[in-house]
Amino acid sequence: MCVKNKHSSARSRAGDTVVRLPSALRPILYALLCGIVVFASILMLFALIMSMQDVPTMLFGPMSVSAILLGCMAAGLVQGRFMRASGLVNGLMMGGLLYALIFALSLGMGEPVGLAALFKWIIALLSGAIGGIVGVNLRSRRRK
Repeated sequence: MCVKNKHSSARSRAGDTVVRLPSALRPILYALLCGIVVFASILMLFALIMSMQDVPTMLFGPMSVSAILLGCMAAGLVQGRFMRASGLVNGLMMGGLLYALIFALSLGMGEPVGLAALFKWIIALLSGAIGGIVGVNLRSRRRK
């Protein structure tokens, strides 16, 4: 006799496993994903602009810094909205995590590490913190 518990569904088969993330990890991963999407979207927009128009190479640095800034701010904002407390700390964490991911990917591609990396890390932390503070302080819409 097959006994189903209240969490099993009629479609589940033997051997199927469902991986559930801990509830504390979900907002972090969701905010990180949102930051990555914003960062990648800004970079794609800049790539489109550079393919259509001749952009001086001296603008590549500010373009990458602005993409990092907006991506970390978005990640901090989403994390602040989820947690509704400690926006500064959560935003710093999201900025640091997103920049660590970007930094690891750039190291994997053989990019040189210099003083600009430290500057970008500080920008990522500050923009994530600002996003976290704004996310905590945003008011939610109330339905009437």
